[in-house]
Amino acid sequence: MNDTNWSIEQVPLLQHPLGDETAFTPHALIEAVKRARRLPDTAVPAVCVLEFDGDLTDWLMAKQLARPWPTWACFHTPMFAIDVDGETCGIVPRTIGGPYAVLAAEQLAASGTRVIVGLTSAGRVRPDLPVPSLVLATSAVRDEGTSYHYLPPQQTIEAPSAVVSFLHEELSQLGIPVTRGSVWTTDAPYRETRRQLRHHAANGVLAVEMQAASLFAFSAARGTPVAVVAHVSNALDHTGEPFDRGSEAEGCQVLNAICRGASRFLRAGG
Repeated sequence: MNDTNWSIEQVPLLQHPLGDETAFTPHALIEAVKRARRLPDTAVPAVCVLEFDGDLTDWLMAKQLARPWPTWACFHTPMFAIDVDGETCGIVPRTIGGPYAVLAAEQLAASGTRVIVGLTSAGRVRPDLPVPSLVLATSAVRDEGTSYHYLPPQQTIEAPSAVVSFLHEELSQLGIPVTRGSVWTTDAPYRETRRQLRHHAANGVLAVEMQAASLFAFSAARGTPVAVVAHVSNALDHTGEPFDRGSEAEGCQVLNAICRGASRFLRAGG
């Protein structure tokens, strides 16, 4: 293509044939994994958390508070499980970025998971937001690529699931600041600019992270309930400890609250 003779509508990302049937499905990959590893047809937990960093999962395993889920049929990542109030909750760690998070979400949904919650690290955008604190994403700016393979181009996307209210009720009991609102999803954290941060802050965005818009688009297209909890742990003007998410024990409390909220959502008919 001649660099001087093209329009924005010709960008491949904006030309995805949304109505066409997909050529490769998560079901096909799952069946391939089951054959290769001789795995039985065992259901995965109804509630699963995509843990962005993986540090919390490592700590849970070291403390013997989590266990491997050996029949998770995925080539790319392991699954672990914890029990919260008699309910089993799955954890898939290190699902960094929208593409990886949605890859895992597609396979979770195809394997029987009924609600998926992303637990992601985030940077502060709104200057008065505490660090550390939690943001429950109610919408996301679509400054990434994955969502455009699921939905037509649009500046933002709303959180498509009522599970947010259940999560808010549980997380609000922990004594950690919790705010509901918009986030900015980017594929390129090292390309965030001060101009963008000022622009998004002026438009009410709370935090910047890497997966909410992608997961919300997957949810809207596939019908699987999804939510995103962003752990705001850093900011350009923050003078305290960088990447501060509190202690591992506090992280475990957040995870337990997420599992309780998601399970309550399912019991309420979600």
